[in-house]
Amino acid sequence: MELASKKTIKKLLAEIGGPVKGLGQNFLVSEKIVDDLISIAEINSKDKIVEIGPGLGVLTEKLTEKAGFVTAVEKDRRMIKHLKELDKNNLKLINADFLKLDPSKYTEDKYKVVSNLPFNAATPIIRKLLKEKSPTSITVIMQEEVAERIESKGEKENFLSIITKFRGSPKVFRKVPKKCFYPSPKVSGAILKIKPHSEYSDRGESFFRRFFNVVEAGFQHPRKQLKNNLKDLFGSKKETIATLEKIKIKPRRRPEDLSVEDWIKITELI
Repeated sequence: MELASKKTIKKLLAEIGGPVKGLGQNFLVSEKIVDDLISIAEINSKDKIVEIGPGLGVLTEKLTEKAGFVTAVEKDRRMIKHLKELDKNNLKLINADFLKLDPSKYTEDKYKVVSNLPFNAATPIIRKLLKEKSPTSITVIMQEEVAERIESKGEKENFLSIITKFRGSPKVFRKVPKKCFYPSPKVSGAILKIKPHSEYSDRGESFFRRFFNVVEAGFQHPRKQLKNNLKDLFGSKKETIATLEKIKIKPRRRPEDLSVEDWIKITELI
């Protein structure tokens, strides 16, 4: 049975009661997109893969053929029942909300994330992956606009783009048109890959946790100036202004105007 077809997906959904809108269930119906996603992820037979939101297994089945082991985390119990029919020895199914899942349940020393993410949960999922023990790579389909903001080539930054660029190098590889999904979402998707880099890795996890908290505070009110957003971290607005001026960052700047290196400088002073 060819899973990546609208006819097959519609048939399977009819059998289990249809998609749940609140879960952001938009299933891939393009074999080409599935193949492209796997190719971009650069999977080999030794890889351990974590797939988030496998749904009906369109991607899962091919992942088990390419990788050494696949852990698929699915919130919808109906999908778990269907996925068991794949009957793969190298597939572990976890019926859970990934956003609430303890990392020890799915992480290995080294693992890759390859997923067609639910659009309505893509941002918090990426955030969770970056905050916790990062995978060796993240290759996902998500909203095109969000993916492009994470990559943000020469544009204004946001919280997620800064955190991502501390951990790795984000790149949007291709657009995924709405017609490649069933049901069709309201917006197009894109394949985003985040490859880790060693530029800041020597700073360690303790520094990253501080960095994460500083950037999070800085973007709490994205349109406000740094002197206002960071005053609680430095104790007062006056102290914030003095500290920022010391490292030659104008206190009136907004968080979107700062680079990763700027945020590192601020974190070093906390």
